Amino acid sequence: MKKQILSLRATTYMFIGVSIVLLAVAIKVIFFPSTATQMLINEADIDYEKKYEINLDGRIGLGVFTPSPLDENFKSVIEFEDIIEKKLEYMLLFKSWGDQDSAFPVEYFPYLRKLELTPVITWEPWIRDFNHPEAIQKEYTLTRIAEGYHDDYVESWAGGAKEEGIEIIIRFAHEMSTVEGEKTWYPWQGEPEEYIKAYKRIVNIFRENEAWNVKFMWSPIIFHGAGDINLYYPGNDYVDLIGFTSINLGEISGKKGEDYNWLGCDYIITEQYKQVVKFSKPIIVTELLSNDLGGDKASWYSNCLTIAASLQKVVGLISVQIDSDFRWSQYEIDWRVDSTQETLDAFKKGIKNKSYK
Repeated sequence: MKKQILSLRATTYMFIGVSIVLLAVAIKVIFFPSTATQMLINEADIDYEKKYEINLDGRIGLGVFTPSPLDENFKSVIEFEDIIEKKLEYMLLFKSWGDQDSAFPVEYFPYLRKLELTPVITWEPWIRDFNHPEAIQKEYTLTRIAEGYHDDYVESWAGGAKEEGIEIIIRFAHEMSTVEGEKTWYPWQGEPEEYIKAYKRIVNIFRENEAWNVKFMWSPIIFHGAGDINLYYPGNDYVDLIGFTSINLGEISGKKGEDYNWLGCDYIITEQYKQVVKFSKPIIVTELLSNDLGGDKASWYSNCLTIAASLQKVVGLISVQIDSDFRWSQYEIDWRVDSTQETLDAFKKGIKNKSYK
């Protein structure tokens, strides 16, 4: 009987032990997904050979946005380094609060560490709706964020970021600074007071969770129907970097207005720089891209890269490497820096400037 009791007790303890292990694994997966993901993706197994060294004497790090980089294990990012023959420093991502990609993107980090990349995460508080992009989404308003309805979600990101440890740049609710009361292409536009409240609440949550490896980027829209950007500035204590978009739509047939003229970089880089340099923060050109239609794209890149190199607060420049645009699907738009050999040659020559890392 005593042996049976001991056997039963041992079995019970074993069952409890296994249950505790399984529970610990479950907790790890749910509350600390980064570590769980690393169990599945071994950084050492990622096929990447570092071919290019950062120019340590340079000031401006290069970056890229490519669609769906995880589909082929960051092949598109690695190929971009090979195309421009330069080591990248930044990678631009877009994540939506209300879509399937809302969770902190732990699956990216083994690749980011392996490729030594700093993610610039554009964090968009909405369910993506490009057919009605200005429509208010009640669940994701700036007011609800500012009032704390999404604190648990924000805390999950703060915890995930802290655990990963590497530098992360968060670009929350970019291009917000339209004329007050007007929403042009995002539902979070046109509300300066609510934007600042939401922005500060998010930053404070990250600080309370000691996610000190996270930097916050303020990324206003300065042209194209912008309002007074000063109304949207959260303050120097809450902003680590400033970003802005420099896009040249070129001359799209049938479209009228300022946006559809060929725009040079003396306008879309220099003039924007003048508006934000007064805040004395490092600046990243977060989206640099040009259409081929309406001008000389090779000369455009040559000029842009020369101008950016001359602006002392510019520390980063991110290219958009996509060969079409669903928003303009009826037109032949190719945003890539290698859309033609001439454009690629101009880009590669431009980044040989000693200001580029």
